[in-house]
Amino acid sequence: MKIRTLVAGVAVSGALLVGTAGAASATDGSPSTTEAITCEDATARLAKAEARYAEAEPKVAERIATLTAREQELRDNGRDALADRVASRIERLENRLAKAAERLDRAEAKVAERCAGDDGSSAS
Repeated sequence: MKIRTLVAGVAVSGALLVGTAGAASATDGSPSTTEAITCEDATARLAKAEARYAEAEPKVAERIATLTAREQELRDNGRDALADRVASRIERLENRLAKAAERLDRAEAKVAERCAGDDGSSAS
């Protein structure tokens, strides 16, 4: 299940990469005390997320290959119900990997858009 954790971690880090100002201000309208993230920080976070994804992707691909072989073995032995369960697990892994890649792409685009020509002062 470590692969699932890695993929989920990459997805979460991509979603939280650029960040926002934090929790909403109190109901009295006082301003938030959190600071905006700088382009330098956003770029560092993006690099870290890319590294985590690059580390997780081959492990997930290896797991998918193993499960695909297992599914075929089960089908050859006439255990179609169990093979269907393995196939659904493969599909979930592929979907999670695709979602993580999509989130990473969105994060890259967001950082590129907000930090293009920036001197490193702010990404929000």
